[in-house]
Amino acid sequence: MWATYQTDPGATWLVKPTDDDAGADVYVLRPGCTNNRVLLQSMTGNAATTQLLTKGGLAGFRNRYCALQEYVPHTEEKRVIIAAGRPVAQQAHHLAPDEHRGNATHRARCTDTTLTEAEHELCLRVGARLMDHGIRFAGLDVAHPYVFEFNVVNPGGLDERLALGLPNRAPEILESLLADTVAGR
Repeated sequence: MWATYQTDPGATWLVKPTDDDAGADVYVLRPGCTNNRVLLQSMTGNAATTQLLTKGGLAGFRNRYCALQEYVPHTEEKRVIIAAGRPVAQQAHHLAPDEHRGNATHRARCTDTTLTEAEHELCLRVGARLMDHGIRFAGLDVAHPYVFEFNVVNPGGLDERLALGLPNRAPEILESLLADTVAGR
């Protein structure tokens, strides 16, 4: 991870766990910050430090997985629900002024929205790739032209819509998934 980070140490990066949600442990790594290396070590389970301290002894499996990606400053992102390869619901997340995370947990304000034609096309392309891997239901976090992540275990967004009084899209999503299943895809 450190070697990848060092390919462009002048860039601003974002590191986050691949097995967590709601914006937990999402960090911005700014150029020259002395915390960057320790954050990357921590995010990957401090395996090298554990190996050194235990002299190679048994300390259990401690590796963790995380994603390192370019940080893209933005003030709004869209959570798009993909069902059977197609976007079927979306809401805008307006980030709090002092936040880099677009989760309602971290004070993002959520509103109903539509996709632009370019966003719709991007979601269709990603949806087709997800279908190629057998993923028929997912949530994408998009700030066109970027897809920040796709959530396959906990796509989120549907319960959030109901809590905010936004239109319930669950029936259309179920219809898309059922139609896809009946068609044998």
